[in-house]
Amino acid sequence: MNVLASEGAIGARLILDGGRISAVEITPRPAPPLNLLMAGLGFREAAQRIPTLFSLCAMAQRDACLGALEAAFGISSPPTWEASRKLLVLAETLEEHARHLLLDGALLLGAVPDAEGAKRIRRHVKSLERAIHPAPFEVRPEAAHLAGWLEELRGLILERIMGGRDVSALSSFAGFQDWVRGLPPVPALVLTRLQEHDRSAPPPATAMLMGGLDPLWLADMLRGDKLGRFTSRPATDEGICLETGPMARQCDHPLIGAIEEELGCGLTARTLARLIEISQAMVAMAMILPMLEPWELGQDPMGSGEGIGMSEAARGRLVHWVRIEESKISSYRLLAPTEWNFHPEGPFVKALLGVPARSPEAASHLARLQAYGFDPCVGLEIEVYDA
Repeated sequence: MNVLASEGAIGARLILDGGRISAVEITPRPAPPLNLLMAGLGFREAAQRIPTLFSLCAMAQRDACLGALEAAFGISSPPTWEASRKLLVLAETLEEHARHLLLDGALLLGAVPDAEGAKRIRRHVKSLERAIHPAPFEVRPEAAHLAGWLEELRGLILERIMGGRDVSALSSFAGFQDWVRGLPPVPALVLTRLQEHDRSAPPPATAMLMGGLDPLWLADMLRGDKLGRFTSRPATDEGICLETGPMARQCDHPLIGAIEEELGCGLTARTLARLIEISQAMVAMAMILPMLEPWELGQDPMGSGEGIGMSEAARGRLVHWVRIEESKISSYRLLAPTEWNFHPEGPFVKALLGVPARSPEAASHLARLQAYGFDPCVGLEIEVYDA
């Protein structure tokens, strides 16, 4: 769970009327006190503090923070430093997607979790940062060691998740079904039960997927968001609540198109988008490794300014905004993907409205299924009431 959000969670109040979920009321989580925690820090201190505040997506948080700081100070990163950050974000995304399937999916859908597989993948991914960064602002790659590290990770993913076959190479529903039959027990059971759910559920609401967002617009919105209204309930100027995350990033993949044609834009498609990202992360990391060269940060940058940084984290687009005055942080804001996906009028709510539910227990289970599809970075407290 997110360390900053451990004091609270997202609240979801479901109203049952006539055997259907007629309303979903969302209470956003408490805003994290980043201004308090980051105020007065310089470049190096801020970049080191941010990942300690988050137990999920820590590398993506650091990447977005560094992007915002670099923009505020008017500096650019050397390619090797950017490549090392991207590598760590990809590895983190892969690990969090794997854990979500092997642990969370199994527990939700009645399988025995593959705790050993999740643990081995996590331990292996955690070793990458030490292999690249002997000190926080140094890059010291050892090509042979990193190549071996990646090959071992590929073996773990093929063994524990993919059944020896790469899902990103598939493009048809028939090919997908054949692939599922050869999967290890947990992924096979999770995907089979999600298909059963999608076939029996009403057609899902059309998703409004996030594409490119204007950084200048985002900076304006965050700069003026002193009361936290935008960061707790983000929407476009037209009032549109977008879906961010693996589904938005993978919507053009041919396999996702085939699944949507057969089962709609539901839980199977969203879970497959994560699995496709696991496969793609392996390829992207192999391409990044040759870009790593020795590098070390010199003196901290000095100056004043504002900047915005973005990183594609496991759950979606992460945005940081910072104001620097006399080389120290005077204001800091964060927009997390969970606030888009669990907006009171967002995709999680739309996925539940009007869905049949014969009892409070059934409604609660449906809400947890949809939450699994969007994977919030904090807990979800569900209450169900009759109209």
